[in-house]
Amino acid sequence: MGKRNYLLTVALVFILAGCSTQKSVQIVSEGYKTTKINNASLVILPLSERFVDSEVWENHFQFDSTNSSDISLHNRFLFFEYYGTAFSRVSTSNVKDLSTSTNLENVNSSIEYENVKLATDKEGEFLTFLAPKNGTLTIDNKEPDFVLFTQTLRWKNELKSQGTVIMGSENEYSVNINIKLKYLIWDNKNERIASYGVILKTESLMGVPKSPTYEKIATELAQDIIEASPIF
Repeated sequence: MGKRNYLLTVALVFILAGCSTQKSVQIVSEGYKTTKINNASLVILPLSERFVDSEVWENHFQFDSTNSSDISLHNRFLFFEYYGTAFSRVSTSNVKDLSTSTNLENVNSSIEYENVKLATDKEGEFLTFLAPKNGTLTIDNKEPDFVLFTQTLRWKNELKSQGTVIMGSENEYSVNINIKLKYLIWDNKNERIASYGVILKTESLMGVPKSPTYEKIATELAQDIIEASPIF
């Protein structure tokens, strides 16, 4: 497959679930704003129908279809390949990443979920979430301190022609990678929402995105989430 066709294919296969906010919004809940915990145990888990009551899951898409919390398998493997490692680099936490795990048999959850609107720092503005209501999650019979639920993931590659170029050259196209990630950190010990938000990022580069680009994006997202959380 030629580079041009490959890039066009990449642009099409990123199937995306969006969210309505037009800027990054990160909120730390009351009681966590002055708290920073070293060496916490953190589990990263994309929220899916596996852990949510079927009726609540189905209602979630009707609650606000623009904020549906579905992450396609293709996006999951591409993005989360770098995500857990990035958190381990920027945080003191003991990170367990279940994003790409095909075996979740050792995960048990008593968490009950609900569709909610959580306030932002702007009066009258809310973010919709499928959020934990109560309960805990255990892995290998151990309760982590926090669970990072990734929800809406939007990842779009936009191609921009550079004018007259030699076909097959490395700089044939510039690519803008536009990302939206909705997340929520659950205090698994106290059964409370510790922080949540939506992060928007754009990365511009020449040619096909490669591993260093994905690593850079994952690291920046991890830093943003950790900075607006009770976790060091």
